[in-house]
This record gives sequence, C-alpha cells and structure tokens, in this order.
Amino acid sequence: MIRLIVIAILLWPGLAIAEPGTAPIHHQLRVTLEPGTGAITVVDRLRVEGSGVAVLKPPPGASINQIAIGGGITFGSRDGRWEIGFHGSMMHEATIGYRAILAPPEGPGGPGGPAQAVVGPEGSYLPGGAGWYPDFGDRPFTYDLTIDVPEDQRAVAPGRLASEEVADGRYRARFVFDRPAEDIVLMAGPYAVTERFHGETRLRTYFHPEIADLADAYLEKTAEYLELYEGSIGDYPFSAFHVVSSPLPVGLGFPGLTYMGTRVLALPFIRDTSLGHEVLHNWWGNGVTIDYATGNWAEGLTTFMADHAFAERRGEAREMRLRWLRDYAALPAVRDRPVRDFRGRSHGASQVTGYHKPAMLFVMLRDEIGAAAFDTAIRAFWQNHRFRRASWDDLRGAFEDASARDLGGFFAQWLRRTGAPSIGLRSVTAEPAGDGYRVSFTLIQDSPAYALSVPVTVETESGDREHRVALPDRIERFTLTVDAKPRALEIDADARLFRRLAPDEVPVILRHAMLARDTALVIAAIDGQSLSFGLLRSNPGGIIVRPVNIARCPSECSLYGWVSERTSAQCSLRWASIGKCSQMSMPGVAVLIGLNSPRIACGASGFMSKLSCWANPPERKM
Repeated sequence: MIRLIVIAILLWPGLAIAEPGTAPIHHQLRVTLEPGTGAITVVDRLRVEGSGVAVLKPPPGASINQIAIGGGITFGSRDGRWEIGFHGSMMHEATIGYRAILAPPEGPGGPGGPAQAVVGPEGSYLPGGAGWYPDFGDRPFTYDLTIDVPEDQRAVAPGRLASEEVADGRYRARFVFDRPAEDIVLMAGPYAVTERFHGETRLRTYFHPEIADLADAYLEKTAEYLELYEGSIGDYPFSAFHVVSSPLPVGLGFPGLTYMGTRVLALPFIRDTSLGHEVLHNWWGNGVTIDYATGNWAEGLTTFMADHAFAERRGEAREMRLRWLRDYAALPAVRDRPVRDFRGRSHGASQVTGYHKPAMLFVMLRDEIGAAAFDTAIRAFWQNHRFRRASWDDLRGAFEDASARDLGGFFAQWLRRTGAPSIGLRSVTAEPAGDGYRVSFTLIQDSPAYALSVPVTVETESGDREHRVALPDRIERFTLTVDAKPRALEIDADARLFRRLAPDEVPVILRHAMLARDTALVIAAIDGQSLSFGLLRSNPGGIIVRPVNIARCPSECSLYGWVSERTSAQCSLRWASIGKCSQMSMPGVAVLIGLNSPRIACGASGFMSKLSCWANPPERKM
C-alpha cells in the first residue's frame, strides 16, 4: 500500500434542507460549555406548530433546571428519555433546560467518537445523534443557536454567523440556520480563527495552535474549490465554509463546515484531496440532499467530481480507476451489495460499493453520452433540486433530458445488480484490406450479459488507434479497420469499465486481507531480541501467543507473515512481504498480514507451523 493512513471523509447523513419558511418547528438554543470540568448547560425554547413528539436523551446524571410548558403540551420521563408531546393544531411554545457533565474526548469516560458528545479543554463536540437537544425524528426544523464558552475557546456550528463577541471572560457566538435541517451539531476548542472572504462567502479555519500556520493555505485552497464548483455546477448554497480541527480521529461534513482530526489536517495531501471532496459535498449531499430510502448517490458523484477529477488533472486517473477495480477484485462475493443499497460507509466493503463503483458509473456515463451533455445534466440537476431531497431516479432523469436518451437500462444494471462483467478476448486475427488492415476479434462475457460500450485499442506501427464497440450480448464478433499494420489489441486499456479484472491485472495487495471474511492474522510480538507469534482470529478465542525459536532476525532479510482463510478442514495460504526486520526493532506488537505462502502448513487449529526469515524472498508488489 502507498499510504499507511487511509483518510475517509464521511458525509453526515442527518442534515436535510428544504425551502425557507416551510418548517413548523424552531429551536432557539443556548449552550454553555465549561471545558475544564466537562459541564454543559442547554436551554432550548421550542416553537412548534401542530402536533408532534420530541425526545431528549440527556447524558447520565443530567438534571433539569428549567421547564416551562403551555397548554396542549405534556412532559414525561422513562428509560432515560424525556418526551415532550405537542397536541392540537395551534402554535405551541415550551422551554426545557438541563445541566450535565460529559467526558472529554480522551479520559476516564473513554475516547469520543462521531456519535458521542464530549466536552474537554482540547475540544468539545456535540453531534446530533447524541440526543442532547429535543429531537423530532425526521421532521425538519430551523434553529437559532448561541454557544457560550470561556474566552480562550472558540465555538462554531453550521449556519450563518449572526454575531460573536468576547466579554466578561466569555466568548459567545450565534449561528442561525434558516433553511430547515434535521440535525444540529456544534464544536468548540482552543482554536485560532483565521478568516477571509470569497466574494460574499465567509471562509474560516478553526485550528488548534499546533496547525494554525496551515490556515492561509487551507483558506486559499477552499476559495479555489468554491470557484471551481461554482463555475461547473452553480452558486455556492451557503453563507460560509469553515474548516474545523478536531482532537478526535474523524472526518465529517456538514452544511458549510467540515470537521477533521488535527493530525489529518496536518497531512500534506489533504488540501489537494479530502478538502475538495468536502467542499463539493455542499452541493451534493448538503445542497441537494439524499433520499436515503432509494440509496445514497452523493458519495459516488462527489468521488467522481472531486477525487477522480483531481486525479485526471494530475494525469493519474487511470491508476486511480485500477485501484478501485483491484479493491473490487479483493471483495468477497458475500460482501458485495447493489449500489442502490448503499446508505453510508461503515467498513471497507461499503467504500468499494458505495464510493468507487458509483464513481465508475459516472465515468462510464460521461463516456456514453459525452462530456457536454454530462455537464449540462449536472447544472440542471442542481438548479432543479437545490435544497430538496433527490434520488437516483431524479439524477437519471437529468441525464436523460440532457442527452435525449433513455438511460433506464444503463442505470438499472449498475445500480440494481451485484457483481461486475468479466470480459474475455478470443480469436484475434489481422489481414490486409485495401490501403489498411482488417482486425477481427470476439468478446465474451458471463451470463446474464451487461450492455457494454467496450473501449478497444489497436496498437499499430504508426501509433495506437482507439475504438469503441457495443457488447449487448454474451458473445459477439467484431471487425475493425485500421490504416497501419497492427501489432497488438487491448481491451479497456485505460480501465474505463467497471469490470472484473483479469488475473494478471490483480497483484497481491493487503486489501485482499482487509476485505476477506474470517481472516486470521499472524501477530509478531517483539520484546528485546526475542520474538513470538500468535493467531488473531475473527471468531471468539482471542489471541494465543506461542514462542518461536528465533534469537534475532537479520536486518538484511524480510520478515513474512500469513493470512489463513479457512473453510471447514480446508486451509489456503498466501504470502506477501511485510518489511525489513530492522523496521521492527522497537518493543511492542506488530500485525503481519501476508498472502500466498506455500512455505507454511495449517493444522486443524489454524496455527502456523513456523515464522521464517528468508534471505532471498520472491518479490511481490504490495
């Protein structure tokens, strides 16, 4: 693998936007944080038109310190949940306030995560899913949020910054979200705030001091992305875009805001990759929101228009597409899912089927209808669906209108089917024909067949000749004419089809182990000069460590580990080089994953018989 750290920026699925003034629910919130003690005080004045039930799930030990309800409102508590019921068609008003103590991002309460509310000196994060405010389920609302923190802290939330001040030893900021949402999040920390404007759009970084020197570079790059996407899609839909650093190992996107781990932001490639992905999500996912009942289209479209587009500019798009196809080749069939079933990323397999496969769909679609029609469809889709929920069918309709073509079959095969076509090449012949040459060949695919537009490259004495042939059936014979003597013929040389790669196109990579079911890992533990190993299994039983008779491992040889994929009494073993022994000189535990080893036997218990240092191991590409 090229990178030791894989960054996955997730679009937070809780936010949905409708037209202004359509939400019958409004939160007027005041949140006071005391990071030194973990104390949080929340007061929410609710205005609700009509009936409904709001559920508040405060942290354990929270105490109500304020409640005021009018006629037609009920309040109850059970199983740690507080329920506020609104009855009748009139306009209701209710106020509820509570105080609680939350754990810091790291501490006795355990590490925080994307769904856990945390408050501490290094950072505070209150996600919508944590239940810290009265939640009406999937009903949209507007909000007016004031955050109060000590003066050495700064706070931010999605929405328009209506005011901010430092007074009486406190910092207070007010954010107004007047396009109905389904979630509220807020962040605070010891941030250095840097600001600039892109037209009327406020750009800010809220960075921890150790990365504050990166602020200008992030702001400049953000402005570049806004200009890029405003030109290709339409006007930026929000009043601001903020890049906020987090002590948590997260990468999350919200309307007008991205929240990333401090260590992630410090990586030099993030500005050229993940940042642009997050900016684009303000069009796809936050500007046009996702009809999750019919599948998440936004991650695939954003991956295509950000990650893949950046790779195209660098001349690296083919390599990116090959990585996607190799990741798919490593995906066990039992973990394959239709694209329409994807809602959000939860593991590596869902990244393959929810990000990479739909991104390849858009690669193929642009090739199919042409770049001009594709770009027209993107702009029309934005204009017709901004601040509304949209589905895969809505997206298909935009491309059909722009191309004047029925694309129902194209979308159906790539969205509804699992698997991918395998294309075989047979019976290639070449013969003179007039002033040129006639090249004939047969293409074969498995049944049921996909309807494919297959790129064909004929290498001739005077250069490559590019063609496309339609392959609607399982087997088809084709003849092409070229103007120079042919030397070779290649199918999909640029990796523009989502397909199963041929065996010689799939080198052994760690992804095979990461995606495999029931994978067992060899663990090597180094303590001084001694070495022991054990087997980490996915089934109960934990790690068992057995000693190995290796006093020291010579630094000039490679250390190998193995993966065992067992079915009943069968055991298949594969190998791959992990690294030089000299890289493992520090005490501790290292996980060794390997593929394709004939050197190791696997008994019924699944243990490996030996762990060897080989002076001349065969080379394999990782």
